[in-house]
Amino acid sequence: MGALNKFEEYYSFLFEIAPDAIMLIDPETGSILDANHKSTEMFGVSHAELCQLHVRDFYHPDQPDHRSCEESFGEHAALALAGIEQVYHRHFVTQDGKNIFCEVRVARFPFEKRKLLRVSLIDITDRLREEEALKESEAKLRALFNSSRDAIGVAKDGIHLFANPAYLELFGYQSSKELIGTVVLNCIAPSHRKIMLENIRRRTAKEVAPDFYESRGLKSDGTEFPLEINIGTYELHGEVYTVASIRDITSRKHEEKMLKESEARLSSFFEGAPLGMFRSTLDGHLLHVNRALATMFGYESSDEMIRLVNPPGIAKVLWESSEERSAIIEKVKAAMGSYCQQEFRMSRRDGTSLIAVISVALTHDSSWPEAYLSGFIQDITERKTAEVELLKAKEAAEKALAIKSRFLDIAAHELRTPVTVFSVTLQLAEKQLEKGQSVEPSILRRLRGQADRLSHLVVDLLDVTRITRGLVVLNCSRIDLVSLIMECLDDFKIQAPTRRFIFRNPEHSIEVTVDPLRIRQVLSNFIDNAIKYTPEDSSIEVMIESMPEKLRVSVKDNGAGFSVEQQQELFKPFTRGSSDREVRTSGLGLGLSICRGIIELHGGSIGVVSKIGEGSTFYFDLPREGIQI
Repeated sequence: MGALNKFEEYYSFLFEIAPDAIMLIDPETGSILDANHKSTEMFGVSHAELCQLHVRDFYHPDQPDHRSCEESFGEHAALALAGIEQVYHRHFVTQDGKNIFCEVRVARFPFEKRKLLRVSLIDITDRLREEEALKESEAKLRALFNSSRDAIGVAKDGIHLFANPAYLELFGYQSSKELIGTVVLNCIAPSHRKIMLENIRRRTAKEVAPDFYESRGLKSDGTEFPLEINIGTYELHGEVYTVASIRDITSRKHEEKMLKESEARLSSFFEGAPLGMFRSTLDGHLLHVNRALATMFGYESSDEMIRLVNPPGIAKVLWESSEERSAIIEKVKAAMGSYCQQEFRMSRRDGTSLIAVISVALTHDSSWPEAYLSGFIQDITERKTAEVELLKAKEAAEKALAIKSRFLDIAAHELRTPVTVFSVTLQLAEKQLEKGQSVEPSILRRLRGQADRLSHLVVDLLDVTRITRGLVVLNCSRIDLVSLIMECLDDFKIQAPTRRFIFRNPEHSIEVTVDPLRIRQVLSNFIDNAIKYTPEDSSIEVMIESMPEKLRVSVKDNGAGFSVEQQQELFKPFTRGSSDREVRTSGLGLGLSICRGIIELHGGSIGVVSKIGEGSTFYFDLPREGIQI
């Protein structure tokens, strides 16, 4: 009896600590006779309340009607009482209205000669949800697997196990039956099988192997093509499986080839372009320059230019004004990708300047992480120089045309006057002769004067033409310059007896090797101008000055003088004064121009020192070489 009690106590202990809900039920009425703690916990009622209920009280209302459930329970009970344990699933509702899905196990339980049922309930609600979620996930994965545009295959030990439709299509198989069970290497070109085999071995041995690489595939018809493989492994029940996602990269390879060819052409164009081309960051760091640009700035190569300019950068090395560069950068930013063009003065490697036209734009592409500057630089220094020279030539031509026009006006005027006077005087002489009278001496003198004037004009024209064309030949000889000046002054004293001439001559002779006629022509022009342009009561002073390397002969007058601007024009052809007295004098304005040519042929120089209202001093210098004092 004690042993029996001990057994009952042990059974009761196991009954209470059992992980499943266990109830003892009367098979005839369905009433709950006893239940363990797990049962009360599952349905949310106390032990006493549970033992007053029927099993049907917990049936889910959406289950078949109670009668059908009771009939079903009766069938399961009858079979269980016959010794056949029943296992099925049933929805229940707990006291607080919670729906649970349970696995029900019904077995015979003999107790004190009674036949009871032991009903075990296992709440599999969460498991059911997990199974449904798993099924849904499997369905989604299968749909994704089958609809993926990438070819996906699963293999074990190098043998195909699964493949999606894209995989079959990629390798040219009509159905999975043709592929499944075949060797994976059959889909790889022979030239790449060794690499693939090594990768498979490493993965199987759990060694390091690449996950992503390119290879060449082999279609079922023997056609090879480039492919991209993304490979991974997973382990299931101790077995290692390989999953590969494969893409046909034929189009991409073609595009890459075309891109490389395009880049090669662009690189060839970039390097061979006659214009300087560059790429640089916004802060002035050179990224790339071509040979033309390196040569333009005096560098041996593109690499040398980049190496020497970076750092300190373009702004400090190439630009003469960093402010100008900053201004063009702001202009480029505002242009939103459009090219901006402007002229700048820049510096070569040797420090010399060049004038350049820069065309630059802000560029965005994958070659550099940030926006950068790209553009062209053209050296227009020679063009600018040519433009300046052309402008000078144009101005000179216009000036020559103006001088020519002025010369024609002056020449027409100067020639018309003596011709008219000569003609009128000749008519007077003819009338006297017609009357049988002798021609008066005054008329002959007048004719002689006009003839001499015409002769002088013609001589001047011939002289300036010969000097300009380099046709004048000097007839040099050794003479005493002092004597030449005195003789010249004696002639002018006869021509202008009322004028006062002062010669500050040295007390010794000065021998020089010159063309005496030409030097006298220059001196006569100076003195003649002084007579024309100075008041009657003023003196004219001639002097000789001895200097270290030259000898200076000058003629000083007390005339109106010349401004600085006028002095710059005096020795040019057809230049005459602008004052009333100057305009009234005759001449072509060639005298001083001829004088300059004569003195320059002697290796000397000519000039004037003058101020308005203070008179003028015209001088010529002869080099001391050949001069003896």
